[in-house]
Amino acid sequence: MNKATRFDAGEIVRLRRDRYELKAGSCGIVWGVYDFVPVLYEATFVTESGEEADLMFEDQDCDAVSDVREAPFPERLLEMQRVFESGER
Repeated sequence: MNKATRFDAGEIVRLRRDRYELKAGSCGIVWGVYDFVPVLYEATFVTESGEEADLMFEDQDCDAVSDVREAPFPERLLEMQRVFESGER
């Protein structure tokens, strides 16, 4: 992890509070890290209904997911992570 950023691209994160159509606890994969002040991240989250939703967020908006098996839709998140890491986007 870059010392200036809390999250890296490809990392799975959990939303701390409701944001737009996403509820607190929704998880997603970071695919953009922008070196602004404050640092901004872009991620694709999985909504409660299983749809994908993109969101930009700051450090304090999310926590890292240490065990994806405890996240909602773990298979979907692992597939999204695999696609990101393979460069298939």
